Amino acid sequence: MSKKFLVRYSIVLWLIAILIDAVNNLFPSNISQVAMIVVPFLGTFAMISIYLFQRKQVGLFGVIALTVDMIGSGLLPIAHMANAFVYPHVPEDVAMSLLTGALNSAIMVGLYIFILGVVLESIAVLIAKVFSPIPAVLLILAYLPYLFLSVVPSWVIMVGTILGQVAVIWLSVQLWQKSGEEEFAT
Repeated sequence: MSKKFLVRYSIVLWLIAILIDAVNNLFPSNISQVAMIVVPFLGTFAMISIYLFQRKQVGLFGVIALTVDMIGSGLLPIAHMANAFVYPHVPEDVAMSLLTGALNSAIMVGLYIFILGVVLESIAVLIAKVFSPIPAVLLILAYLPYLFLSVVPSWVIMVGTILGQVAVIWLSVQLWQKSGEEEFAT
């Protein structure tokens, strides 16, 4: 199996993740929450591919950014699992106590680590100058509102989600193009 095939396979997985995310935002349901469990894992493959293209330019910072992103991607599904499997099946008072207790804290820590990973990965893209800086800036702008979920209007989060999806599609196109270049194929 060639590197080019693996990179392009990771891009397809990333785009599937974006499609699942878009469907979840447009038509929220328990089924879409279950599907959202896999979204961070699908995106991880593409982030690894991006790292591989710029590893020489970003060095140790790139490794740290990728590691934080992968840890956050592993923690993020906790929120989706809780939304899909816990909250709908417990009484409202139990759900509220979970939302204000340890489970909520775990969910928020996972979210913050994920956002930190995305921001660090975006900074790595800016440092490396292998990909266009615009999608990296869009990713940072897209995820920063999530740090203020309790005070930011829902439309800001939706705009951030759309910006993030545009950035991912943009990076996917660049990654697809670069995967065919000679320097990567060797």
